[in-house]
Amino acid sequence: PKGIDFFYDNVGGKTLDAVLNQINMYARVVICGAISQYNTGGLYTGGVEGPVNYLKLAEKSATMQGFAMFNHTAGMVKAVAWMNYYYYMGKLKFKEDVSTGIEAFPEAMTAMFAGSYIGRRLIDVSGDLAKKSS
Repeated sequence: PKGIDFFYDNVGGKTLDAVLNQINMYARVVICGAISQYNTGGLYTGGVEGPVNYLKLAEKSATMQGFAMFNHTAGMVKAVAWMNYYYYMGKLKFKEDVSTGIEAFPEAMTAMFAGSYIGRRLIDVSGDLAKKSS
């Protein structure tokens, strides 16, 4: 409701544009991927849909910076340890969208690239997760 101070983006495209329209003064935007662009065919041919609203960064004195995990491998073990600690302490929760059966794969894959879910996308091929939760 009061704008965006920080945004970690792995979708890009129209989602990033919508966010840039809502940033506050001195906002920070981190780019780590652009899943909305992976199936467009333009990733390596110059056909990627970039942020149309990029001038909002200047208007709001905001920053946008790239992030690639492979540039931070030295701290990976420590980061995973902290994430596990926070998870087991109940301070970190995962959202999962689980589909059952191998026949759910095409729809689940399409939904993943369309961004029509929140969290981690899983396919329970054996049906064991459904059995455990009932």
